[in-house]
Amino acid sequence: MPFMERFELPLERQIIKAGGSIPLKFDTRQISGLQVKNARVKLRLRGDVQLHPSWMYEGGLPFLYRDIDDALTAETHHSRFALELSARGESWPRRAHYKIQCPPKINTQYPVPQGGGPWRFSCWVWTEGLRLAEDGRAAVIFSHFWKKEGVDPRDISGEPEETVVLPLPEGTGGWQRIACDVPLGDRSAAMLVTIALEHAWGTVRLEDPVLENGLGFNILPPIDRANRFLECFNWYGENLSRKEWTTLRLTVNGTELPEYSLFQRCYRGSENELELPDGVLRDGENRIELCNASRWNDPLPYRVEKAELLVERRAPVRLVWCPGTAAAGRTFGVLLKTYAPEVRVAVSVSPGLEAPAELTCREPGLHVLRVRAGAPGGERRIVLRAEGHRETAVLDRVVEKDDDGVLAGSGDAIYIPQETGEMEDFLIWYLENGLGNMLTFRPVYRWSGTRECNEAMWRHMAALCEGLGLRWCHMIDGRELPGVNANPTKAMLAGEGFLGNQAHERDGALYYWLQRKGHASDILFEELSHRILRHPDIPAYHPAAIYDEENVYLCFSPAAPGDMREAAAQFVNRARSILHGVKRHTGPSVLFKYFFQAGLEVGGAELMYGPLEVVLAALRGASAAYGREKFAAHLAVQWGTTPHDTPERYRRYQLALLVCYLNGVHHINTEEGLYRMEEFFAVLDRFSLPCREHGAVERQFVRFINTHTRRGTLHRGIALVHGAYDGWACFCRRNVWAQEGAAWRFDVPEESWDLIRVFYPDSVLDAIYRHPCPAQPQGYYSRTPYGLVDILPVEADAAVMKQYGAMAFLGWNTADEGQTVRLTEYVRAGGVLVLGWPHLFADTRREDAVWGTPHPLDASGLTGVKLHGFRQAAAPGGPTLGRVTLGENARVLREKDGLPLVIENRLGEGTVYFVNAREYPASADVRGVYEELLQMLGEREARLQREKGWLSSGDTVEAAVYDQADGRRVIYAVNTDWYSQKETAQGVLCAGGVEYPVEIRRGQIHRFDICGGVAVESSGWDEEVVSMERTEGRMTVVLQGSGEAVLKLYRGGTAEELRVCLDGVARVTRPDRFV
Repeated sequence: MPFMERFELPLERQIIKAGGSIPLKFDTRQISGLQVKNARVKLRLRGDVQLHPSWMYEGGLPFLYRDIDDALTAETHHSRFALELSARGESWPRRAHYKIQCPPKINTQYPVPQGGGPWRFSCWVWTEGLRLAEDGRAAVIFSHFWKKEGVDPRDISGEPEETVVLPLPEGTGGWQRIACDVPLGDRSAAMLVTIALEHAWGTVRLEDPVLENGLGFNILPPIDRANRFLECFNWYGENLSRKEWTTLRLTVNGTELPEYSLFQRCYRGSENELELPDGVLRDGENRIELCNASRWNDPLPYRVEKAELLVERRAPVRLVWCPGTAAAGRTFGVLLKTYAPEVRVAVSVSPGLEAPAELTCREPGLHVLRVRAGAPGGERRIVLRAEGHRETAVLDRVVEKDDDGVLAGSGDAIYIPQETGEMEDFLIWYLENGLGNMLTFRPVYRWSGTRECNEAMWRHMAALCEGLGLRWCHMIDGRELPGVNANPTKAMLAGEGFLGNQAHERDGALYYWLQRKGHASDILFEELSHRILRHPDIPAYHPAAIYDEENVYLCFSPAAPGDMREAAAQFVNRARSILHGVKRHTGPSVLFKYFFQAGLEVGGAELMYGPLEVVLAALRGASAAYGREKFAAHLAVQWGTTPHDTPERYRRYQLALLVCYLNGVHHINTEEGLYRMEEFFAVLDRFSLPCREHGAVERQFVRFINTHTRRGTLHRGIALVHGAYDGWACFCRRNVWAQEGAAWRFDVPEESWDLIRVFYPDSVLDAIYRHPCPAQPQGYYSRTPYGLVDILPVEADAAVMKQYGAMAFLGWNTADEGQTVRLTEYVRAGGVLVLGWPHLFADTRREDAVWGTPHPLDASGLTGVKLHGFRQAAAPGGPTLGRVTLGENARVLREKDGLPLVIENRLGEGTVYFVNAREYPASADVRGVYEELLQMLGEREARLQREKGWLSSGDTVEAAVYDQADGRRVIYAVNTDWYSQKETAQGVLCAGGVEYPVEIRRGQIHRFDICGGVAVESSGWDEEVVSMERTEGRMTVVLQGSGEAVLKLYRGGTAEELRVCLDGVARVTRPDRFV
C-alpha cells in the first residue's frame, strides 16, 4: 500500500469562468477504502487555464510571462489602463521594464528633434495600504548607462553609471501626479526605466508615464496590452503575468478556506495538490465548492478535468521507507514520520543489524533512522513502536557490495515547487517506488511555478538525502525572469552526497541550435537576467550578449573565425564563459573534449535521441584523455520519440539504462518522465500507465545496481582518434562549428566519422527524433561485433594511448609535431595505427585541407613514407596518390595505378598502416580501403581476446568486457533488439579457447564470469557471482541473491545448467577435472 493513498472523485469535466463555481460532491462510504478521519488529506486537481492548447508546451506558454497585460486595470485617472502592482510581503519583485536607446527615437525610427532642453518624467499614481519592508522599494527607477569605450551602447547587462529613483507615495492616497528630472544627454548610451514594487504590502496603480523634453516628445509607451506588431510599444513584465495562475476559493461543507493558487505548468493537464485543513472533510457526504476567484485583468476560465483525494493515514509513528537491500558493513537510512512533537520511538532490529534502541523526534515531520548492516544474508526486520503503535520494515537481504560509484535516478523533482511539504511528498513517492540512489534537482519556473529560493527547504532536503545515503545533484537553470534567482546555493546543498552544480545542453546553445541572433524581447530578457541574477555559484542561462552593427548574438560571436583552429578556440572560450565555473555538464553532442578544455570536470552525455554507443565512446575517450575518472548520462526518455505507451518504448528506455551500465557510465540520470510526461501535448501523470511502466523499468535497474558491483576495468582495445579542431558534433549534419558559408558545410572530414559503423554498425550519426517511432531499427542502439571502442582526443598523452591495442584516424585533424612524437611512442611500444595523408595535414583552413592545396606534415619517422608531391588520379574519380619514397621497414600492401595505396610500416614493437591518398576516409575513392583496415583492426582485437574470454555475434548483441584485479574477466551482454517480435539473439562465447553457443534474451542483462577457462553465466536481475576460485582441483563459485537462480556453467566444451536456491550468499563447488 502506498504511503499516501489515492481516491478518484466523481467529476465531469467542467469550465469555471472567473467568478463562477462548480460543486464537487461525494460520499466517502461509496468510495472503497476512503477514510478521512485522523488523516492528512490533499485535494488533487487536474486542469488547464483556457488558452489554446498550442500554447501548452515549453516553447509556448513561457513567452506570455513577459507581458504586463494581466497587471492592467481599467480603474484609472484618465487613461485606458493603469499598471496595478499588488504585494503581500513576498520576497520576489514585481517590475515593468522599458529600454530606451540613445539618442532617443520616436517609434524606433525617427530621432527626437534636438534642442528640446532637459528631460522630465511624470506619471499618475494611486496607492492603497502601501507599506515597505526595511529593504523594500516602490519606485520608478532610471538606470542611466553612459557611452564607454569598449562597451556597446546597447548593452545594459552591467551596472549603470547613474541611477535616479522616484519613490512612489506610501500609505493610501488618491490619484496624484509625481515627477522628476532625468539626465538624458550627449553622454547617454541607453536608459532602463523600471517600475518596481519589492518587499512590500499593498497596491499601487500607475498610469500615463511620460518622459519628454521641452519639445513635448514622449519616448515612453503607454501602459497598454502587448503589441505583437510593434514591440517598441511594449513594457517587459517581470512577475506580472497571471495567465499561468488561477485563484481558487474552496468552500468545504460550508467552511470557506483561504484562497489557493493553481499553477498552469507549461503543458496540458497541469496538476495541483491542495492541502486541506484537518476536520473540514467528514466520513459520509461531503460537498466542495470550487470557485474561480481570479481577479486580474480579463482572467481566463479554468477547466477542471479530474479531482482526487490523496490521503495519508496518521499514527504516532509511520514507517515511510526502508531500502529493499543494504550493503554489508555499511550504514543505511530508514525514513519515518511523526505527527506530534517529542515523540519517542522504540527501535528493535533483527540479528545482523545495529540501530539505536530509541529515537526521539523533537518536531513533527520526516526523520531518518540510521541502521548498520552486518554480514551478508537474507531477510531482516526493523520494528518501530510509539504510544502503543507498531510498524515493521522488512529488509529483503544484506548484500556484499563494493562502492563502484554507479548511481541512477531521475530529475522529476523539476515538477515540484519549492515548498517543504510538496518536496517531502515527492521524496516519499520517489523512494517508495525505488527510483534511484541519487536525485537531480532542477528549479525551473515553467515546470514548478517557483519564483524564489526556499533556503530552509533546500537545507532540509540535503539533510534528508544525506541521512538516507542518497546522492544529489543540482542542475542549474534560469530561462525566465520569474525564478531566475530560485536556484539554491552550494552552501544550501552542502553534504558528502552533493555531486555539485550541473549545466545542461550548452552545446546546443553554442552549436547545433545555430547562430542565435536576438529578437528584441530576447535581447532585453538576456540583459535583464544578467542584471537581476544574484547568485554566488551559477552564471546566467546564456553568456553576455555580443553586439555588432546590425545584430545582437546571444551565444555566438559575430566575428567569424578564419579557420578551424579559431572556430574551436571560439567554442572553448564561449563554453568557458557560459559554464562560469560550473564543473558538470550534459549534452547530446560529441564535443566533450572542448568542454574539458573549458574547465569542465565531469562530462555527461544526453541520450535517447542520438546513437548511444557512439556518443558514449566520445565521452569515455575524452574523459580518459583529460584524466576525468567519472562521467555521466542524462536520458531524455520522453523527448525523442512518441508514443509514450508502447512496449517498444519501454524496451528502448530499459536499453538506455543497460547500455549506459555496460559502457561504464557512473551517474545515470533520467531527465524526467517517471512523475510526468508532456511531450507532444501528452497528459500523463505519475499514476498513468506509461509513467508507471517506465517507473517499473527504472526500479528494476536501480535494484540491480544496488545489489551488484561493477568491478574491474572496462576493456576497450581500439580507439578512433578525435583530431585537433575537429568540429564533428554527431548530433547534427549542419555546417561545421555552426558557421555560415560554403567553406563550413558538412563535408568529407565530418562524413568520415560514418566509418565508425564498422564497430557500431546499427548507429545513425545524427539527431534521431521519431514522432511516431516505427517498430524497426532507428539507429539508437548498435551491435558491437568487435567490442566497445573509444573516440580518443589526439591530444591524449602517450600513456593514455598505450591503453589501446590499436588506433585509427577518421575525421579532421590539424597535425603538429607533438602528435607525431606521441603517436610514434605509442607505435614503438606495440600499438597499431591506421591513418592517411589528411590526418597529417597541418592546415587549419578547410579550403586548403578539403578542396585546395594541403600542407602535409613530414611524419616519415612514424609512417615510413617520404612525400614528394601528389599525382592526380589516372582515371576520373580515382584517388589522388602520393609520390613517395619508402623507408627500410615499410612495404606496399596494395597499389593503385602503379603507386602505393596502402603501406605497412613496422616501427619498434608496433605497426602503422598508411593510406597513401590525399582524400579523407569518407571519399568514395578510398572509403572501401579504410573500412577494410578498420575491419582488420576489429578482427585482430577479437582474435587477441579469445583466450581471455570473448563474446562474438553477428546478431543484435552488445557486449562489454571488464577485467578484474584477480585475473577474472566479466562480460556483460544485452540484446539491442527493442523493435521486433524476436525474443533472443545468438552469440558465441569463447572461454579458454573453446567456443559455446549462447542466447542473449531481450530485457535481461547477461553476465559471463570467466576464470581459468571456465565461464558462469547469470542472467537474472537478482543473483550475482561474487567470486570464482580454483583450489586443490575444485572450482568454487560464490553467489548471492534471493530465490532460485538458474546459472549455466561452461567448461571443457560442455554447458551445464545449475539451479541454486539463494537466501543471501551461497557457495557452489564443482570438481575442476573438466577444465
